[in-house]
Amino acid sequence: MNIDKIIRQNNKVIIGLFLKNMREKNRSWQTIKNYQADLVKFLIWFESHYHYYLWNITADVMGVYLSFLMNGGQYLHQDKPHPFFNLVLQKVYKRSPLIIIEQVPLTSNSRKRHLSAINNFFIFLKEYHEGISHKFKINPVKRKLHAIRVKDVDITHTQILDPSTFALILNTPMKLLDKILINLLYYGGLRLNELNELKYEDFDLINQTIFLKRKGGNTQKLKVVHPEFIFPLVEKMMSNRFAFEYLCVSKNKKKLSSRALYNRIKVIIEKSTNKKYLSPHSFRKACATNLYQKTKDLLWVRDYLGHSDAKVTQTYIDTTYIQ
Repeated sequence: MNIDKIIRQNNKVIIGLFLKNMREKNRSWQTIKNYQADLVKFLIWFESHYHYYLWNITADVMGVYLSFLMNGGQYLHQDKPHPFFNLVLQKVYKRSPLIIIEQVPLTSNSRKRHLSAINNFFIFLKEYHEGISHKFKINPVKRKLHAIRVKDVDITHTQILDPSTFALILNTPMKLLDKILINLLYYGGLRLNELNELKYEDFDLINQTIFLKRKGGNTQKLKVVHPEFIFPLVEKMMSNRFAFEYLCVSKNKKKLSSRALYNRIKVIIEKSTNKKYLSPHSFRKACATNLYQKTKDLLWVRDYLGHSDAKVTQTYIDTTYIQ
């Protein structure tokens, strides 16, 4: 995306630094694209309302912007028309340097995702300038002041697997394969079907990545967090000649059905704890919550879980565990 004619030069440099950092962190192309769209939308609004540097922005300004996103409205932007406007603007007068920008009200989920992008943007700028300048000393996004309540749309109301219960399950004696399955669910956040489709050839022991067949036919090389809890166990399975084509096989060496794998995970859970309401999906919800607690990066968690929409990812994050 060419942002030369959209935002001021100094802000173009600032956003460029952030996006470069995203690329260095190996964020996906889609994640970077979403970050850029959210930040450009915010900077267009900021430049049209305020005439001071971005590093002087306050929490009050963020409050005004969030109110604008929630209620919608119009404002004038002084610039030349640009093709990108068609993606973010509702109305453009091409023959006038004054462009009327109309914002439709955003849902709470969309506002929360948007705020997460801006928050990570200012966290990066604060760390980048620390010790070298007095710019961006304060993050204008305040967690308590700018909190957005998100409606509970997790229809199945999946209960999260809390860390103490996971430790209890992990410390219960179990087969080597069962321990691999539990760790893949908890640290990899895999869907049950993704787990069931895994073959030993999908594990790259050298680069410590897993080739996943995602929902909808997509594929992904996942750099799983805490690989030390997964790859040594998989390597041990291979060295003991227990390895067959598929990771999850029955006693007659055939791939397990999804129902059989579900029941196997349920047995592991119920051997360790009396919390019968927990399911394989509880591990995935725990993974999402733990990752967001650590990174505060909603888009990264979305990509890690293989979601196509951050709105879905938000329903997986249990805010009662977020500090």
